[in-house]
Amino acid sequence: MADTLLAGEDKRLISLDAFRGLTIASMVLVNNAGSWPPYPPLQHAPWDGWTPTDFVFPFFLFIVGVAMTFSFDRRLAEGADRLRLFAHVFRRSAILMILGFSIGAFAGGKWWNMTAYAMLIAGLYFVYSSTPILSTGRPGRERRNKLIGWGLLSAGVVLFLASLGEFGQQRIPGVLQRIAWCYFGVSLIMLLTTWKGRLLWTIVILNAYWLIMRYFDAPADYEMPRPDAPDDAPFRGRLNDWIDTMVFGDYPWGLRPDPEGLLSTLPAMGTVLFGALTGTWLKSAWDRRDKAIGLACAGGVLIIAGLCMDLYFPINKKLWSSSFVVFTAGWAMAILAACYYVMDVKMWRRWSLPLLVFGTNAILLYWAASLVTHSITHDIRFDVAEQTYTLQAFLYQRLFEANFEPREFASLLWSLSYVALWCLLLYPLYRKKIFLKV
Repeated sequence: MADTLLAGEDKRLISLDAFRGLTIASMVLVNNAGSWPPYPPLQHAPWDGWTPTDFVFPFFLFIVGVAMTFSFDRRLAEGADRLRLFAHVFRRSAILMILGFSIGAFAGGKWWNMTAYAMLIAGLYFVYSSTPILSTGRPGRERRNKLIGWGLLSAGVVLFLASLGEFGQQRIPGVLQRIAWCYFGVSLIMLLTTWKGRLLWTIVILNAYWLIMRYFDAPADYEMPRPDAPDDAPFRGRLNDWIDTMVFGDYPWGLRPDPEGLLSTLPAMGTVLFGALTGTWLKSAWDRRDKAIGLACAGGVLIIAGLCMDLYFPINKKLWSSSFVVFTAGWAMAILAACYYVMDVKMWRRWSLPLLVFGTNAILLYWAASLVTHSITHDIRFDVAEQTYTLQAFLYQRLFEANFEPREFASLLWSLSYVALWCLLLYPLYRKKIFLKV
């Protein structure tokens, strides 16, 4: 999702890259506490309500929507028709889904399934290396790439089907999967409507979700396993969990409902649409300073609107409530407005290098950090003085917990150190302008 070129300009929208970098760095930060409980602001709200951590994922989806506006408009200006754009959308969505499944397979100890996922991704790359997609290509390199691509896709599908029993035992939803679902759904809306249609879709989606949650519920005899919501919560997510169970079966997950489940993906599309509307505003002919002011004002209005909606449909990240969508979109607009004013109006950019390092390879960072995190916290083990340690536990206890107090502060230092490590690892890619896109 790195296509953030400004229309008519030969440079990136730096503020959006920086905001993306801040968001993805925050994802890595909150997912890698040194110990439990982590530093308090790095915890999610128990149920209704919010903490800074609850803003991270909606911010990323919002950024996806902003980037989509620039990407789609640029491709249409280059002469791409809507059918070709749809093929591009399908490829991106499929790769995001496969990357998400690969994280689930690796974390579930089924890392050998990643061979099938690697074949599928490589196959998609070769098949989409030239157009039209559904062809054998012209004689020469193009045809060779097509044949390699279709061969890899076929082999990947066969391997995946052979391990389907293992796949069914892992968690199907996930962060990258939600990004893929939202990107695909919102892309269809953007290809078929103008900004007015997108605004209407946003309003309809958020109101429809509230009505569904207000007036529909799971069957009376359905017992939600391990409910996360307190008994007196006005919305407990029974319908969300029932739908996921009917579609995915009894897949492994902790407290229910799943925060990336199917039903709550609907309002998450509203978050992406708010980003798309923001992208339209940033592409307008208004003066840059006026754009920043207008975006900040719109953000303030949405923050107040979200707090008012909280009285009827509480702000809740796990349910991705309509009030949560409006409230977090308001904050996203406000922060992006500040970044835009500082970096694209005043041109103060030197301070933002670490954010740009993260923001230009955001999906790579999330995927790689997730795999490494699982490896050092579960897979890499060794014995010291007749005690078994994971690599994470050994390093954390010897370098952080033993030298810093209180424990929550030591946990925060571990998280910050882990983020800094990834900044160092990704910096060579940024310096050589190697940006790995999905």
